[in-house]
Amino acid sequence: MIILGTISLFFIGGLFLYLGAEGLVRGTVSLALRVGFKPLIAGVVFFTLGAASPELFVSFITAANSDFDLALGNIVGSVIMNIGLILGLSALIKPLKLNAHLIKFYIFILILVSILIIALFSDKELSSIDGIILLTVFTFYTFLLVKFSKDEQREVVKEYIVKYSSLRKKNVLSIIFLIGSIVLLAIGSNIFIFSIKIIGKSFLIPDYILSLTAIAFICSIPELVIAIVSAIRGQGDISIGNVFSTSIFNLLFVLGLISIFYPIKMIGITNIDLYVLMGMPVLFLPLARTGYYVNRFEGLLLLIAYLIYLYYLFFLR
Repeated sequence: MIILGTISLFFIGGLFLYLGAEGLVRGTVSLALRVGFKPLIAGVVFFTLGAASPELFVSFITAANSDFDLALGNIVGSVIMNIGLILGLSALIKPLKLNAHLIKFYIFILILVSILIIALFSDKELSSIDGIILLTVFTFYTFLLVKFSKDEQREVVKEYIVKYSSLRKKNVLSIIFLIGSIVLLAIGSNIFIFSIKIIGKSFLIPDYILSLTAIAFICSIPELVIAIVSAIRGQGDISIGNVFSTSIFNLLFVLGLISIFYPIKMIGITNIDLYVLMGMPVLFLPLARTGYYVNRFEGLLLLIAYLIYLYYLFFLR
């Protein structure tokens, strides 16, 4: 009965995280549109803040409590899951056609950022200085992202107009969305973390496995929903762009910000997890370059790669 109640809390916390992230996406994108940002820039820049908010809240709270496996594993697991599971499933549902020049930019940036993360963790810790380095790189990345967004192709711009223009609301409504979302995220993250710790202890599952899988999945639900809906609507650029931009945001901004306040130690998370983190965008690169079209077979390859990683976690670790 106690376990059943805990599992219920797990899903309630996850639901609050999803609703909070969804509201934050709507609120931030809406305000960005109201103050004059174009839908493309609002989508690629401000969407990521909302979509990555579950990782931000969960990792910040767990790092504050020195649960470094949960804090780091959540972010690393989310990035691996975003590419392997989410893009793999999206391509299986409907092949992803790529038009955006930004996609190539995202892929190369994510590979470089992954290499940087591996280098910074060479001493098994992400220090405050490392956090400042990550935030500095994030600032430069955002500048380049806005610059390149202005030269994007018409069909890509049209995709983002169709996707995000409807989110333009009155300022008061946008602010209500923001405040309500932050409250939901704060409550949901605490409920979620409380329940996941009890589940882990009850089933003797190590924190690093929980963080790389269950926690990462719940925190990645906003990206999953957006990616699948966009794929069904034929908006491959949005499906892939949001996954990659959120992954970069998590690694640079979320990890950078948290490590400034709470230096993050590598305990259960290993170099192999970081190599898989780097390997996923490396694997995606040749798939995306085959006519800039990710077909169902290539989506299946991404999914198989992710399942192999899960097998390693649960049976070979």
